[in-house]
Amino acid sequence: MTAPLGSMSLAQEYLRITLADCTAFRTLVGASGGTAQAQALARIHHDALPPPRIGSEHSLAELELYRPCALLWQHVSGGFGRKLVATSSTMDHGVLMMRIAADVDKEISENHQEVYIRFQNAISQIIDDLVILAGQAGYLAITQIDVEAGPYRTHPDEYDTTGDCQFCDLRLTWGAEG
Repeated sequence: MTAPLGSMSLAQEYLRITLADCTAFRTLVGASGGTAQAQALARIHHDALPPPRIGSEHSLAELELYRPCALLWQHVSGGFGRKLVATSSTMDHGVLMMRIAADVDKEISENHQEVYIRFQNAISQIIDDLVILAGQAGYLAITQIDVEAGPYRTHPDEYDTTGDCQFCDLRLTWGAEG
């Protein structure tokens, strides 16, 4: 994969690193030990999942192998900006989106309230970790986190193609605005 070099792609990469170092995200994806960051990074994708092995769409088995995971992309409106703050100085800012996806635990799949609360708790813990890391050296300077959509669960009609899983979309504002 091409390495991120410019301000836009580096911001997204810093978010990827920030998320990978969140204890709650590591717990969600089962990353542990001396390679926990690398394990977590392997579960965080820019814009989309890797291409399907065969055909144009992922199989259910492939999707289940990728989850739990996170997708990162620039928001369609205000995804990136650069503000001139002095004659030769600028400040970057923008909005990135994050979708967290995880399979529903089969042992509790019929208890919809329990499924919802557990995932909501996991998302809340990830948000708490992001806030702690925000702006520290090597991490994205997140200034605001909003839940854009979710948590939500796939419809039973989609279980055969997508699986029984949950998603939550977060909107992350970063940098110096205004």
